[in-house]
Amino acid sequence: MKEFDLVELVKDLLKDLKNQIQNEKINLKINLILKCKEESILIVADKLRLNQVFLNIINNAIKVVPQEEGEIIVFLERQDDNTILVSITDDGPGIPSNIKDKVFTKFVTGSKSGTGLGLYICKNIIEKHSGKIWAENNKNKGANLNFTIPMTTK
Repeated sequence: MKEFDLVELVKDLLKDLKNQIQNEKINLKINLILKCKEESILIVADKLRLNQVFLNIINNAIKVVPQEEGEIIVFLERQDDNTILVSITDDGPGIPSNIKDKVFTKFVTGSKSGTGLGLYICKNIIEKHSGKIWAENNKNKGANLNFTIPMTTK
């Protein structure tokens, strides 16, 4: 556990993913957007593990958003109680109703590829940081994967 800038971590990750998308799949036009009112949010946490959480959730979203003009938005917001709320929103088809309540369970997947362990691992990482994680479908289309983490993890 050490102090780092969460906004910087997400900016760097989104930049790397944009480059990866451009290099691997020229035809994809997926917009990766960061929305945060603050330039910097310092937290004390396991940077490598939180990067893994962001990477897994965003990669899951990339698999399901419309390939011709998809959009994934990462919202970061400091809450009043020194907690950070993270919401990763996509404009894909949403979470299938038959797995919606168990997406954080081992071996549950809504895609044709993958083992169904990614979100299970994310849940464990967030809970080890004394946070909470949940998923929900948007009203129109797409899904939100949300989590909270304290700014200082003991």
